Amino acid sequence: MTTFFTSDLHIGHERCAVDFRPHSSLDDMHDYIITYWNLNITKEDNVYVLGDVFMGEWKTLEKANEFLNRLNFKSFNVIPGNHDKPNFLREISIHRSKMELNDFDVSTTHIVEKKFPVETKNTKMYPLVCSHYPLASWSTVAKGIGHVHGHCHMAYKGKGRILDVGWDGFYTERKKGIWSVDDIKEYMNKQEIFSVDYH
Repeated sequence: MTTFFTSDLHIGHERCAVDFRPHSSLDDMHDYIITYWNLNITKEDNVYVLGDVFMGEWKTLEKANEFLNRLNFKSFNVIPGNHDKPNFLREISIHRSKMELNDFDVSTTHIVEKKFPVETKNTKMYPLVCSHYPLASWSTVAKGIGHVHGHCHMAYKGKGRILDVGWDGFYTERKKGIWSVDDIKEYMNKQEIFSVDYH
């Protein structure tokens, strides 16, 4: 079991698919997301999606579950973004629990500070600060704790141990839009600790 991070799937957002991403149609983008998701993630893995999941007509239980049922995951954890409606996400969570489908959990806060399991030797848990939006500072920045976010679609790169894990990484030089905790740990360890705080 591995924990993965991504953001800004924009399921149902046709303008995103054809104007901002190199797809011929919304269906083409959806197929691309499902293919690359399932190549990286198994049915035993936990996934944190840092906001902006469903949009437009896909903000219905039927459409959302139709899409989720095509994805591999054990648990799908959402930290809401600016395009998300938390009540709708909670509706999905309740429905999937009643139907005994894979877990779909929604954070009640916009910032999650948590330790995540890693697979590398000598470390069992790795702490991260997670949110949809990039932060200029956080409580553990000076201790070297990293921050992962979405929202910016690769248009922003903060200083220090901060990383945009958004889906649009697949369309850039990075060629990566899904990150395991081990991937993030390796990336963060190569970045210097940077803090705008004096305390």
